[in-house]
Amino acid sequence: MSQSLSTARRGLASISSHVKQGNLIQAVQTLRAGVQAMLQHQLLKAERSEMEEMVRDGIMYLGYDRNLGKIYPIQIEYKPGEEKALIATLDDLLVALHEHSVGNANQLIESRNERWQALIDDAEKAMREGEFDRARKLAAQVMKENPTGKEMHLDIALRFLQAGAREDAVEYLEKITEGNGYSASACNWLGIARRRLKRFGEAEAAFKKAVELDNSDPNIYFNLGRLYLDWEKWASAYKAAEQAATLDPEFAEAVKLAEYAKKRI
Repeated sequence: MSQSLSTARRGLASISSHVKQGNLIQAVQTLRAGVQAMLQHQLLKAERSEMEEMVRDGIMYLGYDRNLGKIYPIQIEYKPGEEKALIATLDDLLVALHEHSVGNANQLIESRNERWQALIDDAEKAMREGEFDRARKLAAQVMKENPTGKEMHLDIALRFLQAGAREDAVEYLEKITEGNGYSASACNWLGIARRRLKRFGEAEAAFKKAVELDNSDPNIYFNLGRLYLDWEKWASAYKAAEQAATLDPEFAEAVKLAEYAKKRI
């Protein structure tokens, strides 16, 4: 008996274990490989009879899984000599199993997102009630469980900023803008939070980074102009506000800022 045929036999013998462990996709793939081996090899009568019996057993073991009928409500049939038809059925079953697996994964992601969003809402409620330590614990839990969710982290930071917890907001925003993959929006908000803490030099660096990432957003230039206004750097304030107004001529606040700063130069 060839090595590949021996491997196929061992695989067929393992189907019951895969089913017991809930690894239906692995079980079906193993069954398919065994049937394919039957087609690829010239088998002696005794070998074929043994393989046919192992295939029938494999199909029987698949039937023991209670969920399989819900995923694929079609009876799997096999008659000796109809291996190609069985392979077609198994391929169809694999498609159904993969679709079910993806669907479950999407449901899990949606469930987790809903849970994290609820925790963020609870954190905001705690802030409104003055329980900032509790809010920080809830926010930390979300960030620990979802370490790569930068948009969700930004939501957390903005809720702290809106609640007046500027130091907390800056801390979260600085974490968001570490490494790669952060947005111009995150840098813009970091600049705003730092400006409100009068950390003007650090705010300027954040706004300039935001401009590097997106030089078409008039709001970033306007916020940079607001920074220079507070910093009393009139020429820089005028230049930034003028750029915001150029990008959006209907941006009335930018026009007013530019006019005010120009008078102070």
